[in-house]
Order: sequence, then structure tokens, then C-alpha cells
Amino acid sequence: MRAKIIIFSVALFFLILLPAYAGDIIFEVTIPSTWQWLDGSFWGRGTFTASDGVAVRYKPTANQNVCTVKHGVYKHNNPTDDLILRVYEGGTVPTAGILKRETIIPASQIGGSETVYTTFSLSPCLELTTGVNYFFVFSRSQLNSLNGYISRFINENRASETSYWSNDRFNFPNWTEYPNREWSFRLEGPDIKEPVIIVPGILGSSLNRVSDEEEFW
Repeated sequence: MRAKIIIFSVALFFLILLPAYAGDIIFEVTIPSTWQWLDGSFWGRGTFTASDGVAVRYKPTANQNVCTVKHGVYKHNNPTDDLILRVYEGGTVPTAGILKRETIIPASQIGGSETVYTTFSLSPCLELTTGVNYFFVFSRSQLNSLNGYISRFINENRASETSYWSNDRFNFPNWTEYPNREWSFRLEGPDIKEPVIIVPGILGSSLNRVSDEEEFW
């Protein structure tokens, strides 16, 4: 009985010291530390002054395994409908390619203006191929002229891998690319789990058969 207690306590000790970590950042639009993301890309209202949906085109420079998409988006006037992310592969405009993933975030999980990122999990993770266009399209489950969502952006093209698109009613139903605008956008890989090392018997241990409790090591 003493040996069993020792083994359990040692194993628990290592489990506490070796937690799981977030996935590696595969890609992120970065800005200088002296800058701030602008708050003003207002969409989802279904009016001529606000886009119905928005998208980021991303063309990876290497094969990548993406499990999490993060975007700086928050609520305006407290919308209660869901936020939807659809990922399309191929094509030259959003929604023209093959739908590869869809994930839905309830409004209750989207914060106010203090939110840095809203997290969209892709399950299973999505394999991206070098040089292929991928469109990350954000939309609402229901448009509402009284409220909407606001995305953080900067008025500068800082990443050749990405471009910003908007489904404006001025050009409805066509998508319009805005090459001189970047969104707060991050892609992350799988979670990294450190190996758990169990070292039994620091104070001496024995191994007994379950059937008759006889010690054989």
C-alpha cells in the first residue's frame, strides 16, 4: 500500500508541472508597437452603409496545419445572433471556392470593445497548401440594421499573404477587395502537450500481482 501511494503522488506532481500549451502562431498580422488597431469596420447590418460580410484572403507560403483562427471583432449595440466563420479553398474571390470548414460562435462568447481576439476553432484542423488561396469569410446568422459587428483593422498593407475583402451593398452581390487595409488576424496550429514523465519509487517501490498481491519485482 505504501508503494502505491508513493507512485500516485509522484505522478500527480509531474502532471501539475507539465501542462498543455496553446498552439504555435503560424501567421499573424503585426503592427508597430506605437500603433493601435482602428475600430471602424462596421458590418452585418444589412444596410448600404455597412457590409453584409467580410473576408480575409490568405495565401500560405508553406504547407500548414491550422486549428484556430483569431480575429479582433466585437459587438455593437449587443447583437444576439451567432457569428459564423466559413473557410473556402481556391477561387479568386470569397465563397467561390470549396467550403472546407464552418464554425459558429454564439454572440454570448463575443465581447465588447476591450476584446483583442475572438477565437474560432476548426475541428478537425485544416491542412493548408502552399500557394493556394484560402478565404476566411465572416458573416452573421441574421442581419439586423440596428446592430452589427466591428472588426479591428489598420489602413496599411503590411502582409503580402493577406488581403481584406468586403461584401458591400454598393457593389452587391459582388465582393470588393481593399488592398490597403489589414485586419487583426492570427492563425494557430495544434495545441502542444508536453510529455508526462512518471518516475515511480523515489523512496523504493515494489510491483505486486493484482490476483494474489504477491510481490514479483
